[in-house]
Amino acid sequence: MDFFLLIDKPSGITSFDVVYKVKKAFGIKKVGHSGILDKLATGLLVVAVGKQATKLLEFLIHLDKTYEVEMILGMKSDTYDLSGNLEVFDGKVDFGDEEILTILKSFEGEIMQKPPQYSALKINGKRASDRVRQGEDVDLKARKVTVYRIENFDRIKETRLNDSSGQGKRFRFNVHCSSGTYVRSLVHDLGAKLGCGAVMSNLRRVKVGGFDIKDSLKIEDLNKMDNATNHMQISINDIVNKLFCRINLNKIEFEKVKCGKIIVDHFEKEEENLAAFYDDQFVSILKKEGEILKVYKNF
Repeated sequence: MDFFLLIDKPSGITSFDVVYKVKKAFGIKKVGHSGILDKLATGLLVVAVGKQATKLLEFLIHLDKTYEVEMILGMKSDTYDLSGNLEVFDGKVDFGDEEILTILKSFEGEIMQKPPQYSALKINGKRASDRVRQGEDVDLKARKVTVYRIENFDRIKETRLNDSSGQGKRFRFNVHCSSGTYVRSLVHDLGAKLGCGAVMSNLRRVKVGGFDIKDSLKIEDLNKMDNATNHMQISINDIVNKLFCRINLNKIEFEKVKCGKIIVDHFEKEEENLAAFYDDQFVSILKKEGEILKVYKNF
């Protein structure tokens, strides 16, 4: 049994909690996901179920992401969101919407971004966030990421805070960015440019590559899956067709590939990685090297 699920992760559980629930629901040990969502964040996780499906996760992890973001100006936090130690800015926060949007959109394009100290990034095998909590000084290097587009910027009038500190200072926007981009850092860096600080108050992932939250399954519905909801299971063939350019092997080529041997590249495809099919079944990922194709991974 090998397939993929699109899961809408609720706030308050980790991405690994989702994996555990999928394992339990289907009685399968080999389960993985396409990229961590923070515990407080919600939204799309692409979950691979079964040994063959999880072999494709390395190609899903690097897909671009789209998020719906909410933030509060006039605050700082060591975690860059509301879960950390908050420090309220004591000056005026009276920027116009256009001024904020102009600075926010200055982050579009290829940028160098420093991840938050409180992150799942590992330093010598240990999470940066765990090292910080244990009192270590952590200095993460800035990394190159791409912010493709920031849009749907809007001011939020209401506030969820107990006092009026968030009134008129809360905003929402959508961001489409490369894998590895930290939206918390984006918000933090905006606050630094404005000089008043900013924290992320809500994050929802709505797209991973070509996969959309609209097609996802609620975590509480996992145990209710039956013949009527099996259409929520995405086959390996469907995933592969979304990710790769397809080539069809003849029998001789198939026999060589099955044994891990190279074949001549006569397919005239520009992509570096190709999905090889034989008799309409997905059999291998092949990698171009000059005029030959080498087996990267057989299935």
